[in-house]
Amino acid sequence: MINNYSIPVTVTYYIISGLRTGGVFELMGIVIGIIGVILAILGAVLKPKR
Repeated sequence: MINNYSIPVTVTYYIISGLRTGGVFELMGIVIGIIGVILAILGAVLKPKR
């Protein structure tokens, strides 16, 4: 980082909590898993019989 100004530059950064982002992905995985199980059950029940 280069400071071309005569006044000091303040750099602010934020660290996003890994627990918060991990929790969101975990929740999405659970929801997608539940949808997958429901679709598998529906596919088995509604399968055309030969």
